[in-house]
Amino acid sequence: MHPDYLIGVNQTAASARLRAREWGRTAHMPAARPQFFFGRVLAILLVGLLLRMWNLGSASLWTDEVLTAIRAQSTLEASLDSLFSAGNQTPLYFMSLRLLPADSDMLLRLPSALLGLVGIALLMVAVLRLYGSYDLALAAGLLLSVNPYHVLLSRTARPYALVFVLALTISASFLLILRGSRTRRLWLAFTLASLLAYITHYTLFALPLTQVILLAILARRDLALLERWAVAQAIAVAPALIWLALLSQQTIAVGPEWVPVPAPRDLLLTLWNMTLGYNGVWKWFLTPGVMLVTLGLLSGGLAVVTAWWDERENLFWLLLAGLSLAVTYTISATLVSFYVDRYFMMALPAVLLLMLHGFAQWPRWLRLGALAIVVATSVYTVLFSFHTGDYTRADWHAAADYVEARWQPGDMIVAERENARRRSSATSSTTGCSRAPMSPRWPRWTFRPASRRRRWSRAACGCCIVTRSKTCTARGRCPPSTRSSAG
Repeated sequence: MHPDYLIGVNQTAASARLRAREWGRTAHMPAARPQFFFGRVLAILLVGLLLRMWNLGSASLWTDEVLTAIRAQSTLEASLDSLFSAGNQTPLYFMSLRLLPADSDMLLRLPSALLGLVGIALLMVAVLRLYGSYDLALAAGLLLSVNPYHVLLSRTARPYALVFVLALTISASFLLILRGSRTRRLWLAFTLASLLAYITHYTLFALPLTQVILLAILARRDLALLERWAVAQAIAVAPALIWLALLSQQTIAVGPEWVPVPAPRDLLLTLWNMTLGYNGVWKWFLTPGVMLVTLGLLSGGLAVVTAWWDERENLFWLLLAGLSLAVTYTISATLVSFYVDRYFMMALPAVLLLMLHGFAQWPRWLRLGALAIVVATSVYTVLFSFHTGDYTRADWHAAADYVEARWQPGDMIVAERENARRRSSATSSTTGCSRAPMSPRWPRWTFRPASRRRRWSRAACGCCIVTRSKTCTARGRCPPSTRSSAG
């Protein structure tokens, strides 16, 4: 219930306004602006920019990025055909890239990198508006700027950085509306962000479902709010329904067979990936961070559950993160699996803020120490990935060199997907070895759809070329599992 409705017996308008201020103060951090606040904000943004822009175009495009390149550089008809054949993707991000320069790998990834930076700034602004705490805003911005999950996905030509920005905009505007700031500008931002979100990625439909639950708990008698929210959602969902209607008339060539069925432990592993960049390979330096992240999320969740009426913003984050994981896991384990860590990007603000809320329950020295360890672990994970090249999903140049050196008459390059075939052909003409895709030195292609044969699943990663006589593993850079952040 909104605080304005609490005015009654033995209560005045002044006390109601005080209640509204109390409702918005859920973090145990000082509200006074710290010294050099804007300098710290700029430092956080600079760190985030450097991690997302460093050597951005050096890594080969992996197969999903090749799809992005096809949709950004081909004719409109070919772009739409690619989207229709995939079936599990929406058009906004890919169509918007057609309006921007996309002639190189770096330019193709640049919008995501810049949107990653926008996400950091937007998170700090949202925290200030929702919680009124400068320290909490700086902590959240710092965590996101070095977060390996967000950094690596912001360095790919895929829509996940945009998903974060839209999810945060929708969530913050909804919570402000629920609190009582129901201006036209806020409603317009909420409706427009929702409209763009639903035509950007299907996972963002988790947001209105979470909103329905929170409205049922807190505002089921506020008919004016419910009516406006329903109108906003009807407007926002219209383009997505049109897209789904067009999609229903197409033949979908790609299915979810490549996604493994999750086990219960994957729920915890996903949270570690989202907070520390855990990629399925245990490393000793992760131990302190994993312990602190786990305890922070447990503390935050328990604090919200035990005082949910006074923790309404955090109740929304708990519902968003918890339901997204639980529903996705249940469907993936029982019906059809689509449990992939990168699909939870819309819940990343919820996970980070819940963890910080858990840290806020601890003594100051322990809270600051936990934050420092999580940040240090994240920075080390990102820099170690840059040093070893683990962030590189595919090495097409090495694969092309391998095939050139070892091909024999009659060899075939087997590709599970058309985008892998096109990327390898393009690489063969740009490696400087005077070879062209149609050169007689290059063996002919055989295309085998994933739905018919999964023997060549590593080729689908864009990391593996299979010939009749040899197999190239491209320096072993195929990810060990779908746990990879950029997977």
